[in-house]
Amino acid sequence: MNDAPIFLRPIFKEAIWGGSNLNKVFKYNIPSDSTSECWGIAAHKNGDCIIENGEYEGRTLSDLWKNNRELFNNSTADRFPYLIKILDANKNLSVQVHPDSDYAKINENGEYGKYECWYILDCEPNTKLILGHNCNSKEDLIKSIEDNLWDDILREVDIKAGDFILIPPGTIHALKGGTLALEIQQNSDLTYRLFDYNRKDKSGNLRELHLKKALDVIRVPFEPSYIDERDILKKNISIAQYVNSDIFKIEKWSLKGQSDFENKSYILIAVIDGQGQVIYGNNMVNFSKGQYFIIPSGLKNFSLNGESELMVCMP
Repeated sequence: MNDAPIFLRPIFKEAIWGGSNLNKVFKYNIPSDSTSECWGIAAHKNGDCIIENGEYEGRTLSDLWKNNRELFNNSTADRFPYLIKILDANKNLSVQVHPDSDYAKINENGEYGKYECWYILDCEPNTKLILGHNCNSKEDLIKSIEDNLWDDILREVDIKAGDFILIPPGTIHALKGGTLALEIQQNSDLTYRLFDYNRKDKSGNLRELHLKKALDVIRVPFEPSYIDERDILKKNISIAQYVNSDIFKIEKWSLKGQSDFENKSYILIAVIDGQGQVIYGNNMVNFSKGQYFIIPSGLKNFSLNGESELMVCMP
């Protein structure tokens, strides 16, 4: 059937900067107190979510993309385009940058580049994140890195719960400790580390840096990406429109009651708070905080009911 919501089983990752907030906030059964990421909608070689319900139960998302393209409006993309995850930055993440798809195609065996964005779910008081740099030329940037002048190089911004941050390829960035963020990105796992606070891994080795490739792709000078947020009020729902680009459309739906929707392609949904139901035809399925599901292209008209906050990604 091409007309029922598809729920996915999350995948968990561990890192030296992870923590336990994915359990505390979302009640996930995490592998350790160093759990760093929850991949909620993913079809990547490093994490491929399994379908939890219906006739596709037990299959991977990449298998559905390959063999049931009608679920995704018969998209001609060569792979599933998106990855949705939650990051638990218990400690600072490495200072990093991602390439665009043109660079990745040539230098990373045809991998996608990585355009991403963060929605701040929660953070400690007075938390900041790293976004961009203060150098005016590539030569200035290289010299400052050689001199280890990270306090001068890096640009920090204040954050609070509910903030939305765009991170185009070529942007130096890093979450800092005490931040829980939902990330929506292109389907890529490419990260070039510039600086990692001289931390060592479990084996006592300094974590690998990727300075040459990072310097290849960093945009100089840095130009902030501003959000042209638009808020739409409809019956029982408030919609915050954050991104409307040729890569993806990203919105937050704040639901209070029942609201009707028309699906023009397919819709990826992460439930970040509350609970509710998807109503379609004579059928209904429940959803709750921490779940992820896809509205396939065959489900043209549906309703959502309940009190919840949903992060939504559409092609």
